[in-house]
Amino acid sequence: GFNRPNLLFEVFTTPSRTAKLELLRDFLTETEGAGIIYAGTRANAEEVAIFAREVMRLPAEHYHAGLDARRRAVLQDAFMAGDLPLIVATNAFGMGIDRPDVRFVLHYTLPSSLEAYYQEAGRAGRDGLPARACLLYAPDDRALQEWMIDSSAPTPADLRMVHAHLTRASDEG
Repeated sequence: GFNRPNLLFEVFTTPSRTAKLELLRDFLTETEGAGIIYAGTRANAEEVAIFAREVMRLPAEHYHAGLDARRRAVLQDAFMAGDLPLIVATNAFGMGIDRPDVRFVLHYTLPSSLEAYYQEAGRAGRDGLPARACLLYAPDDRALQEWMIDSSAPTPADLRMVHAHLTRASDEG
């Protein structure tokens, strides 16, 4: 449901990549239990998972659509079974994730929408126990979302080309 009093929503503003990694380190040091870290790109997911493993010495793996289906299934199964306590993922990790004991969901980058944020954050604390939903915000994160929006819309030249093609096709048919 929408009313989740067991979730603590937090936002931390950070001016740089280095500061963001320091905040992440502090967060992971003080927060116990299973968690999901959402990243905006495949590269971010891989980078943060490496940071968690090599700097924090935490068992963590990355998950994104660039992995083959078998690898994604193995990682999802390991996370759901409790064998993998920390996963760093793009929004490709989501459907069917209903592990009740997730203690935190951290967004390393700004999600695509408020709806996406709430849906992903809501994967924490499904057992009703206290959980954290945290967003690490950097002003540069906005540029990624703006680029994704700009890239998803056809250009006027694209629309003219489609229109011309359809006009020719209807004249021929």
